[in-house]
Amino acid sequence: MAYLEARGFAVNRAHPFKDLEKKAPELIAKMRENLQKEPLVREFVLLPNNRVSYGASYPQFIYFEDSIPYISSIMTIMIHVGAIYDARYNRVPRYKFTEAFVSFLIGEG
Repeated sequence: MAYLEARGFAVNRAHPFKDLEKKAPELIAKMRENLQKEPLVREFVLLPNNRVSYGASYPQFIYFEDSIPYISSIMTIMIHVGAIYDARYNRVPRYKFTEAFVSFLIGEG
């Protein structure tokens, strides 16, 4: 790929989002549903369960660790394939969607 790029060819790397959907269908379905309702939101947090009190000053999605098995591992895989990136602060697991992944989720990619 580097050889082709050096010679002026545009090389698009494949995003294995379809494979990701096979590994985590429940989570991807929830993300897709959320983005269809709120297409401009790009951030989400992970909370242990729905009994944890959490308030945000701007729109974001919330996913619960107790409702999706292996969600921490899924987050690692999602980062590795370029679907999301870590935006953590205040010790709250916080992530942002990449635009390529959003396009995949809402059917534009």
